[in-house]
Amino acid sequence: VRPRADVREQDGKYTIEIELPGVRKEEVVVRVSTDGKCIEVEGMTGKEAGNEAEGDEEQVPVEIERVLVRGTTFARTIRLPRRVNIGSSEAWMKDGVLTIKLEKAEPEGT
Repeated sequence: VRPRADVREQDGKYTIEIELPGVRKEEVVVRVSTDGKCIEVEGMTGKEAGNEAEGDEEQVPVEIERVLVRGTTFARTIRLPRRVNIGSSEAWMKDGVLTIKLEKAEPEGT
């Protein structure tokens, strides 16, 4: 699944808004590439059903872990025209929209 995204450039910053309805902030990972020109957002919608332990009390206890996942993974990569300053970034989720603000880095050689 590829979520819808909007990228705006204003006042020396990029503002990226990504629609993630039904996704909690704990289910989202945001990464900036090492060259500072690419943003990757990924995660999963839905919840884990949990772990189930199975075993027979009369035998040596053996725990079998089973994770059942209900949901959909998503990923979106956005290439920016200019490098960003990772240290001044901020991100938040509100009403199913992830907003990321990134300050443009100074051009190299200045």
